[in-house]
Amino acid sequence: MPAQEPAHDIDIPIDARAAALQARLEPLPYPLRMRALALHARRLAGTPHLRVLLDELSAQDQYARRTALHLAMAARDLGHIEQVLAGPDLELRRAGPAPPAVEIQAVDRAQPDDRRGVRRDVDDA
Repeated sequence: MPAQEPAHDIDIPIDARAAALQARLEPLPYPLRMRALALHARRLAGTPHLRVLLDELSAQDQYARRTALHLAMAARDLGHIEQVLAGPDLELRRAGPAPPAVEIQAVDRAQPDDRRGVRRDVDDA
């Protein structure tokens, strides 16, 4: 009999607000928390619930904004990702990969100093 993988899917209500989501996921180890967030984001993709959650998290601290970016990337919410890449928070902009089309659009609209910084990052990679 093959070994069964443990079930790590966390039951998160589809209309969970930011505080409830954070409270439910906080006790989990980091890898399980990221997996649960990604699964939840995919469930919310294309729904108004995702927009509410992204807006709430984006209005909070750095950790919550990174959580919002993770959700947006998992849900493939290009609008939110583009907003982050064009935003003032350089640390958040560097937090993770984005689809190439979004990166190109954001770089094209960025200020010259920001474009030079992106080019340095790419050259260093």
